[in-house]
This record gives sequence, structure tokens and C-alpha cells, in this order.
Amino acid sequence: MRLLGLDIMLCDSNGNETDYVEISYELHTQIFYNINKELWGKTKYVRNLKHYYLAKGNFKGSEVEEFIQELNTLVPFLDKRYLN
Repeated sequence: MRLLGLDIMLCDSNGNETDYVEISYELHTQIFYNINKELWGKTKYVRNLKHYYLAKGNFKGSEVEEFIQELNTLVPFLDKRYLN
């Protein structure tokens, strides 16, 4: 069985896809199960993706920037193999 990652589609203001990124299942596990909950639990956008199969995030403008900033605060706590 292949475990699925989190698909992220980036779109312009007209809804046209501009980029696609996948957060692998392994990285998702690193963020939500191997990092202390107090760290990711304080985030506004990242914590909504814990159960990503239930979530449908739609971030716009500054929300995208905040989501990226939240992810960056977790980088120092990730296993080094996920930092390429």
C-alpha cells in the first residue's frame, strides 16, 4: 500500500494553476508526529493540515505567506533528510 502525500496546487488570481508541490507522507509524519505538538499546535495554517485527508485548505494572498513562514519555523526540528 502506498501512503499518499499532501498535494498543494498554487493558482493565480484567476484560478489558473501555476505550480504543484507535494508534501510527502513521510514529511507529514515528521511534522505532526515527530515534532512536539506545542510547536505545530501554535500555528494557524499548518495545524489545519494534520488530518489532511479531511482538510481542504484554500489560502489566499498573505495567508500563503503566513503558511510558508509557519513551515519555516518547523524546519529546525525536522530530520535532516527532509531538508533538501
